[in-house]
Amino acid sequence: MKHTARTRALSLTLAAASAMLGSVCKAQERVAGIDVSAAVAIRCKVETRGEIAFGALDPAQAVNTFAVTEARVACTRGAVYRLIVDNGRNFDGKLQRRRMTSGANAVLPYTLDVLGAEGIATGWFRPAVVRLAASVSGIDYIDLPAGQYQDVIRVLIEY
Repeated sequence: MKHTARTRALSLTLAAASAMLGSVCKAQERVAGIDVSAAVAIRCKVETRGEIAFGALDPAQAVNTFAVTEARVACTRGAVYRLIVDNGRNFDGKLQRRRMTSGANAVLPYTLDVLGAEGIATGWFRPAVVRLAASVSGIDYIDLPAGQYQDVIRVLIEY
């Protein structure tokens, strides 16, 4: 019986040592990395707010008249942009003047100033406001025929 007790004690000791050695001597581990990436595109959009409307012009009281509208520019934050306003459909290339025309082919010149057309975008939730300020001189409509005068301009964004 002593031999059995000794054998049992030795077996238990060996089992305990084996368990301890097994936890210390682990298999080797290899670590792999996985890249995670995304690319945020530079994009811009422009929205116009209303039209440039001078209203009813009275040739009997011809005065210089002003009208303002705005465009909003929204871009990816940090994008450099420039708003471009073309000369309009009825531009007089010879005189280098913007003008509105009527159905009777009469013309009414106007000027247009674009304020704040360039910048660095502050993000989609904070669009930049670009003012489009136009004017008509009273002397230009004092002797025009009655009618509706119109022009169409395009607003583009370059980025």
